[in-house]
Amino acid sequence: MCLIAKNQRGYSSPSKNYTSPTQYVDEIDKIVFPDFIENTDEAMFEQLVFELSNKYASKNYKDLDREELYNEKGWSDLEVLCLLKFYKNKWSIQIPDEKEYFPSFIFTYSLELLNKEIQSTIKKAYQVIKPINLETILKKRELFTALDITYLLHYFVINHDDYKK
Repeated sequence: MCLIAKNQRGYSSPSKNYTSPTQYVDEIDKIVFPDFIENTDEAMFEQLVFELSNKYASKNYKDLDREELYNEKGWSDLEVLCLLKFYKNKWSIQIPDEKEYFPSFIFTYSLELLNKEIQSTIKKAYQVIKPINLETILKKRELFTALDITYLLHYFVINHDDYKK
């Protein structure tokens, strides 16, 4: 379903918070990932993201609108943390025929707007894991929506070198 590419040269920087005239801070840098995510080896991590991409595809979200995706629960804290780690590592994915994968409204989003939406997901994740509690994460709470996942996966796709050609 997808091909993973690590550290693409043309990867766009996430939105930054203005903190001083000379300093910017990425929201993603505020998140401290649990050790079991931070220390996951690359091959295992790639497999996890591949499986999450397949899970997304199997749910056939492409015909849903923004509101319907927002109401679609079913994504655990752990799954979103894995995708956010992928985001932090600045990796990208290639999905053949992405118009059959993503809902049509997502193709109207500029990179700037997509970054803004991802920052909301990051802030939500930060609140979820701020007091890091592995027991809570492993309970498989489903606080994230298909819309959060759509923003992240599409961002990974549009930052793949082949997409830019």
